[in-house]
Amino acid sequence: MKNERKRVDNRGLSLVELLIAIVILAVIVAPLLHAFVMSAKVNAKSKKELRETAVAQDMMEGLKAYSVEDLAYQFNYPNGGLKEYSLSFNIVDPSIIKNGVSGLSANVLELTNVGNVFKDDDSDKSVNNYTAADRMDMSVDHSFKPRETDGKYYFAIKNMNLTDTNVSGNEYMENSYVDVLIVADATGFRDPVGAATHAADKHNSKDLIDIPMMNSYIDAFYVEDSYTTTNNVAAQFFKNKYYASDATVSVNNIVPKMKKSITIETKKTAGTAKDGKDRYEVNVSTEYKLRDATSPGGFKSEKYRSNATAFDNISTGEVLQNIYLFYQPVYHPSADYSILKDEIIYKAATGVNIDWYVVKQGSLSVMAADEENYKCKLKVVGDASTVGSIRTNLNFNAVTNTPITGSTEYDPGTLSTKIKELFGDVKEDRLYDCTVYLFEKGTIDDWVNNSTNDRTDAKLKDEALTVIKGNMK
Repeated sequence: MKNERKRVDNRGLSLVELLIAIVILAVIVAPLLHAFVMSAKVNAKSKKELRETAVAQDMMEGLKAYSVEDLAYQFNYPNGGLKEYSLSFNIVDPSIIKNGVSGLSANVLELTNVGNVFKDDDSDKSVNNYTAADRMDMSVDHSFKPRETDGKYYFAIKNMNLTDTNVSGNEYMENSYVDVLIVADATGFRDPVGAATHAADKHNSKDLIDIPMMNSYIDAFYVEDSYTTTNNVAAQFFKNKYYASDATVSVNNIVPKMKKSITIETKKTAGTAKDGKDRYEVNVSTEYKLRDATSPGGFKSEKYRSNATAFDNISTGEVLQNIYLFYQPVYHPSADYSILKDEIIYKAATGVNIDWYVVKQGSLSVMAADEENYKCKLKVVGDASTVGSIRTNLNFNAVTNTPITGSTEYDPGTLSTKIKELFGDVKEDRLYDCTVYLFEKGTIDDWVNNSTNDRTDAKLKDEALTVIKGNMK
């Protein structure tokens, strides 16, 4: 019998068969690879959009801490260094803005918008944008200037990095920059221009106390505690001195029988402050006397006194600018004001020319009649010409904001020409609607360099990567 061998085919695949297999594999794998690539792109885009939204929301939350005036100062003086207003840029972490702190001045700005055309226009800013040297010059006007006509403010941040330093493996956000536009719109909380009277809900149109930005380096301050705390200390002194064993006489009985005098005295000593500059001192003394018809002169012999230093530039050399007195009055029965009215006395020093702010604080529990009856005397000892102006709420009714005839006396009489109201024409955009827009990097530069860029609210919304709205109430 023959042995038959099994024949094996060792020829393998032909080139045609290999090409067919590759084509089939490509047809199957290509869509899968495309899906993976698209998925990665979608994930990266979603993460970027999520980060944009988070940044805008965080910024909106942070903005609630600031008035329009705060924003204007931060965007016009981002690096600080302004003596009048030392608030540094806190809207976002300066390190995420391109070039960090050193680049803030170039990348943080306030814009104007005339006819929907944005400009970086210094001449029309809410706070004038001066050079670093000008910021230190106190003769330059750095005051906030509300936009009276439209009530809209535009603040921009260029080249803000979206990288979240709190997230590891955040490479997809590296070198991902956006431009930011913040729109603060106060028009909804204002009366229309020219309105005869303001509506109850238009809070930005209500009168405010007109006190400039206060600075402890250049201004003297004396602020008394609450009405009860301030006056009861003196009343308790008289109680212990004269009525310790009389249970029928209380501190509350004594307060209306006290006469209060506050004396503010300035001193100037040549060349004795820092760097050989003139020294300025402001001292405040408060004196209470207790009325007693049986005593000589109509008052008890013992007086209650306190003394305090409100300003001394010996360590700074700064020149005194203003004096601020926030005091607590003593309310009396109307018939007693001829004898017991409060006195505020300013002892002027030669060569010290200041503005004087006298603010009666009072108590929320005081009756309207007490406010209407209250009387005070302002007096200058020395040369009244050293007082630039006196801003006070003493010559009008704190309840109704109407003038009171004879409520305040001025001595010498010429002093009355220097009196100005604390309340009056000053209004602030305290409340506003806010919108935060995020745009592609370069958008802000495109706006300010192109006078034909017409950007309506609708266009801003269409072009923005992210839009977040809120209101600052």
